Amino acid sequence: MFAVVLTLAVSLTFAQGANGRTSNSVSMLNVIKTNNSVSYIKEDLNSDGRFEILKGGKIIKTAANEYWVHNTSLMTQNGDVITFNDIIKKNDISLIDQITAEYGYVLVFIPGDKDIVVYIAGSFGSKNSDSFSLPMY
Repeated sequence: MFAVVLTLAVSLTFAQGANGRTSNSVSMLNVIKTNNSVSYIKEDLNSDGRFEILKGGKIIKTAANEYWVHNTSLMTQNGDVITFNDIIKKNDISLIDQITAEYGYVLVFIPGDKDIVVYIAGSFGSKNSDSFSLPMY
């Protein structure tokens, strides 16, 4: 919020002070609203009738059924725990050989599907890798 206010103030100051003249036209400012990060979600993420729990450091909903997570765990109703830290583990066992995911992962839950589609995230939560599927159960 502070960054948006600061950007707005700097933009208005610059617009009014450009070349020592004021402008008679009004400029429209585009404000980028970021989604809030939460640390806990209990939801039926893949619409299969079972609740899952996402819990951890950063969970940001980026689209319908899509979350950007970092240092987060997914707990399924049957007791499995998938951790999304620098590497992915299920019940404390590494699942795949991978590079370190510095900015976390993008998780996509497909309604009715038991698999999660996973991407390594870029610095702004973009999908920065090919996708791979992880079974939740």
